[in-house]
Amino acid sequence: MDYLKRRIENSREIFKKKMLECETEDGDTLMCSINQAFGEFHTNGHNCLGCNLQEDVDWIESFLEQANAENYFVAGIHIEYFFKTYLFHLYLLTEKIFEIKKIIGLPVSYKENEFEIFRTIKLWANFFKHPKAFILTHHPEYYFDNQTNEICKLVENNDNKIIDLKFIKKYYSGEDRNKYKNLTGELRNNSNVKVILPSIDILTQDFCNACAIFIEVIKENKAYKEILNDLTTLENYFDYEDIE
Repeated sequence: MDYLKRRIENSREIFKKKMLECETEDGDTLMCSINQAFGEFHTNGHNCLGCNLQEDVDWIESFLEQANAENYFVAGIHIEYFFKTYLFHLYLLTEKIFEIKKIIGLPVSYKENEFEIFRTIKLWANFFKHPKAFILTHHPEYYFDNQTNEICKLVENNDNKIIDLKFIKKYYSGEDRNKYKNLTGELRNNSNVKVILPSIDILTQDFCNACAIFIEVIKENKAYKEILNDLTTLENYFDYEDIE
């Protein structure tokens, strides 16, 4: 079994266990368990948050199932293809979480370490969405950051330009004309670019853990529950369904 396929299988198992088979009070999936936060406000209403979040979870789970069945190999194009596709699935759910944080006014600094993975996902997504001078490079190669032996060799070679999270934080976290010029100088016509991606199983683990913490934050804060309930609960929803 090749390296990438093992990482995909591990990620699929982690995601399934933490997002779909987790132990919630009413037996729901992690995201659907957010509905527990709104039960005190209605008896026959429907809150849309859990459904909207779970929709992305289902897509991610389906993608991992399909990827696990495919014949991926440890070649740069396959690593790049899988990571980008998986990352953007995670990014779509991350953006929904950021939107909810904005609605409830959750301070950016609150649980900063626990939620760092959301910012990491957004940074990598920005890198691929807005490549800037990266588009000037020649056939960059992709590796995962837990491929220790390979990365040590890459770093030892001074001719290599390493693009990792540190590099992306420096050049892709905002717009700056001077940084853009420096980035262009580093990457233009460069044929020795090596992109060090986050290990997908660790990425998955950290993402799922952060999602669980986020859901608990909502469920345990009365003010957040009231704000979201007013915006996302349709009263007598199931009465409407019966009429239809």
